[in-house]
Amino acid sequence: MPTILILQGQAQYEVARHFVASLSAVLSQSGTVNVVELDISRPENAEQALSQLRRQSTDIVFSVNAIGAELISALPAEARPRFVTWLLDHPVYHFGRLMAAKPDVLCVDNSHVGFCQRLGLSATFFPHATEQQMVVPINLSQKQGILFAASGADETVLLNQLSQQAPDIARLLTDSDTTDLIDVMQALQLGKVANNVLQQHSVISLLLLCDNLLRTIKRNRLIKECAEHNIALTIVGNGWQAGRCYDRHSYLPALSFSQLLPLMAQSRFILHHNPGFREGLHERIVYGLQQGTQVLCPQQAFLRAKYGQTGGVKLFDQVQQIKVLSEQAEDDYLSQLQQSQQLTQTCDTWSSRAQTLLNLCFSSEAPENYQSYV
Repeated sequence: MPTILILQGQAQYEVARHFVASLSAVLSQSGTVNVVELDISRPENAEQALSQLRRQSTDIVFSVNAIGAELISALPAEARPRFVTWLLDHPVYHFGRLMAAKPDVLCVDNSHVGFCQRLGLSATFFPHATEQQMVVPINLSQKQGILFAASGADETVLLNQLSQQAPDIARLLTDSDTTDLIDVMQALQLGKVANNVLQQHSVISLLLLCDNLLRTIKRNRLIKECAEHNIALTIVGNGWQAGRCYDRHSYLPALSFSQLLPLMAQSRFILHHNPGFREGLHERIVYGLQQGTQVLCPQQAFLRAKYGQTGGVKLFDQVQQIKVLSEQAEDDYLSQLQQSQQLTQTCDTWSSRAQTLLNLCFSSEAPENYQSYV
């Protein structure tokens, strides 16, 4: 039986830990692979992992966000096992690890696949997933409010940094039509440069700063516009200090992912702002649905094609439309929610992702293509 070594590490809000534990449990239950899980944020486990790798008793190493790349790269090239990593962010956030270990990459967003390929990496679309069991709300009257889970940041600090490096790009990013790194790369005409130019540290650093700034601008703009249209949010996360708070909203400190899940279930809606995602899902969407709560998102072609106009993922062009979308009869809320829950159970559970991973690692069959997720 082949062995998969699954590496865990430090993760913000324990989100990645939750994902890896869920995927690991399904793989173990499959009976087709031997699963060894190690948390290498503890030094003794990192030594144990390296020792196991040196014994060549591992067929596949799997991690999130290229955790463990330093262990893989420390081995002679001929002694390295196959390394598969699932990126929960754009590849620019993990560039150093990716280039050190050269893993097979699973991309949470399909638009990231081409970028990885330009880095010389094998890449496959591998969207977010959730548990099989869906929560069905018993009493909708007890579900209240719109939950927005996100960290706060001061966009002026990031904007000043970018203005010093690339003032033209800084002006571009404050344009509301600029939504993600694809827009930035098109403006910089990076599609026309050689791949070795794209891989320069200065280019990657610029793209990383741009993505951070774009996420921050979109997030701050969204909560500002909600306040202006009297749409109250419950905002959960660090960084919402005085000066970036609005009296219309209520604020809670950051919670671990396991603490956030009950809050998802208690909320009437979850607000999601597609932070850098163009052709993919997010845990706020799939776990929101799994917890029995509808999700509000800005218009996006991928989500529109996947969930349609009458499901539990509500898409809006302008913030003021949230008010209309959130005013539903209870029967409509439940039927639309269950429509999207059924789709999630069919396509977006850890069981289906585990099978995709097994096929990718041990089968000659081609992995699912992008269209199969829509």
